[in-house]
Amino acid sequence: MLSQLRLGLGHVYQGINGTDATLDDLTDGRVVAGVGVPTLEHALDKITPEQNPQAWGTLQINLGGLWARREDGTRTHNLECAMRAFESALAVYAPEIFPVQHAEVLLNMSQVRESLSVGSKKDHTEMAVEDARKALTSVSRESAPRVWAMANVRLG
Repeated sequence: MLSQLRLGLGHVYQGINGTDATLDDLTDGRVVAGVGVPTLEHALDKITPEQNPQAWGTLQINLGGLWARREDGTRTHNLECAMRAFESALAVYAPEIFPVQHAEVLLNMSQVRESLSVGSKKDHTEMAVEDARKALTSVSRESAPRVWAMANVRLG
């Protein structure tokens, strides 16, 4: 699927520190130094989940990670944006087709939920635990040992 993307969307994005990145770089799982939220949001305007669900999902995961670590703005707003991006990624990363990515997104959501300060801390913790449990239904120790271990660590 990425080959289709490589043929038609070779736009170059300028990172905040002068690093150049193509849409291919942003969607193949590589972390591109200096690329920020606006760059990934612009890249999402260039691709749809129907065109390339895996690439679109990767952009959403990367965007969620940037929002979760972002220092500009309020922490609550940034974490809520991170959750929206991760939820969008789940829309294309069905556990039957992309079990590892599905589990990784759930673990990211679990971590963000524990950091949310709006609402009930108890509710956020319960939802974080549920996300980690769901992640374990997508992968096994044999199929994805790193993700399996991360989910078990999240569960204590």
